[in-house]
Amino acid sequence: TKSRHPATNKFDTKEDSRPMEERLQSIEYHWTSFGPLAKRFLLREPDKLTLEKFLNFFSLPDQIAFALMSVSPGTAHMLAYEYFNVGAYDNA
Repeated sequence: TKSRHPATNKFDTKEDSRPMEERLQSIEYHWTSFGPLAKRFLLREPDKLTLEKFLNFFSLPDQIAFALMSVSPGTAHMLAYEYFNVGAYDNA
């Protein structure tokens, strides 16, 4: 089945032929830029995530260093795209 691209909402023209295991490994790889606390925070209840909760979390003393770190927008995009590819739309 064809899937829609998350940014354009248009159908992708090429299929992702990678095995599921490779896609899941890519997700874990991209999470290394964010760290385990951020991963748990962002995935715990994604539908209830608000800007206030986001700002409060990344303002905590143990998260300040991460918040000041430069994480490439491409990393966040690829993480969302990989979740989309495995059908985890809430996480995307």
